[in-house]
Amino acid sequence: MQGFGLIFKDTFPRFGFSATDASIIINTNLAFGMILGLINGPLLRTFGYRKMAIIGSLFFCSGVIMTTFAKTFTSLIIFYGIFASLGTCMSMSAFSYALNSYFTTKKGRAMSLAMTIIGLGPIIIPQVTTLSISYYGSQGTILLYGAFILHSLVASTLLHPLKWHTKDATKSKTENEELLKDEKENKVPDLKENSLQEGNSCKNSMLDLTNMQRKRKVTISSIDHDAEIGSIYGIDIPYARQLSETLNVKSVDTVNLGSSIEIFEEAPMKKCISISTINMNNYNNTIENDKLLAENSAIKMSNAKVDINEKPEESSKWKIFTTISEYFDFDLLRDPIYVNLMLGMSIAIFAEINFSQLTPFFLVDMNITTKETATIMSVIASVDLVFRILAPFIAEWLHQPPKIMYLISLCLLILSRSSLLLVDGFASVIAVAIGLGAAKGVRSIYMTLVIPCYVPIHKLPNASGIQMIVNGVILLSAGPMLGVMRDSFGSYRPCIIVINFVTALTVTMWIIEILILRRKNLRKQSEQQEVS
Repeated sequence: MQGFGLIFKDTFPRFGFSATDASIIINTNLAFGMILGLINGPLLRTFGYRKMAIIGSLFFCSGVIMTTFAKTFTSLIIFYGIFASLGTCMSMSAFSYALNSYFTTKKGRAMSLAMTIIGLGPIIIPQVTTLSISYYGSQGTILLYGAFILHSLVASTLLHPLKWHTKDATKSKTENEELLKDEKENKVPDLKENSLQEGNSCKNSMLDLTNMQRKRKVTISSIDHDAEIGSIYGIDIPYARQLSETLNVKSVDTVNLGSSIEIFEEAPMKKCISISTINMNNYNNTIENDKLLAENSAIKMSNAKVDINEKPEESSKWKIFTTISEYFDFDLLRDPIYVNLMLGMSIAIFAEINFSQLTPFFLVDMNITTKETATIMSVIASVDLVFRILAPFIAEWLHQPPKIMYLISLCLLILSRSSLLLVDGFASVIAVAIGLGAAKGVRSIYMTLVIPCYVPIHKLPNASGIQMIVNGVILLSAGPMLGVMRDSFGSYRPCIIVINFVTALTVTMWIIEILILRRKNLRKQSEQQEVS
């Protein structure tokens, strides 16, 4: 994309476009695909990153090829601003989601390697662009770009879904079932032996019970009948004891033994009758309670039906809103930390993208030739590439998360852009280009890791989609203002000041959030210490 700036800086004046028209075309290209970014999340979840990358590469290639034949403002808006933008955002989101899906613990190094390979383009493309313009002109160069972009279709086919390389759950289930069958077969004889032992023990226990009952019947006739009566009624009867002293054993066998046997047989029957009556009473009570509960539930259901009939439209609308909210993960907007991260990222991306796209126009105002401009852009890209490699190791050495590293890169960008306002001449601009490249290298790595490190992976597509929509809205609304400022002041220097101010706004927002979170953590720690 950096090569289009070198082409358009000479093409737009030839077509009679003003700086405002140029900024509208460039910002439409940057913003249109981002505005449709909310659709990328559901599409990625439905079709996967492989199919989305293929579709995006086809859109991007066709848009750039059709830009070759576009000479009016409207045609450039349609082909370069809409088609190419849509393809770029679809393919970039698909590749980013694939990379975050493949890696879990070493995302920083993986992103560093990917961004390093991407960083080779800005080093080579400016030199190739200047050489191609001298041989084929602007139209032939754009057509060559379309052919180069078609290689992304081949790269998209290499994005294999994870399920292609994972073990099938059905196979693992069958293996587990076979193992369980083997274990059950080994345990069957043990279970049979245990069941036989349990059966024998049950038989023995039954025999013991019958023997005990027989022994009890025998002992009834041999023991003192007063003891048996006392054990039944729980009291001592002195008159019965006096009778037992005078009676013979025969009288006990003939008279009292029969009465004692009747007592032993009738008492359990009475007990069973009392239990049955209690159960019947409980059953009747439960029936009455069930009737009351049924009546109450019927009343509640009737009230609920009345409420539903009263508000059918509100319930249907609420269901629609909830389904849309769940499908697009709008509950992320309730999280103030995510909202602050997303807004800060969008503001910083607006500043950085506009500065990168308008860099050739800035250098033209400084009376730098096209060849020198290509050299400066190659220097920026070369240093950017080096620091993309070094950025993860610097973060590990400093023990800082991606958010802090991104903040550091934004501060370096503000210093580098501000120094661009103070220099004049090719050599001094080269020195500033080195600082810009270092800051951009760190920014490129951790810009894509701030949101994924905070949002869960299943919500990442929609979180990125929400951020892309906000990016597009900011680019479309504020981007053309830079062109208006250029036409009003006659220079891009005020635009650089505004870009630095916007970047400083992001730094301020995130620093305030960090301070608030630290204060809350300190309060929690102090409260825990007081409790302990």
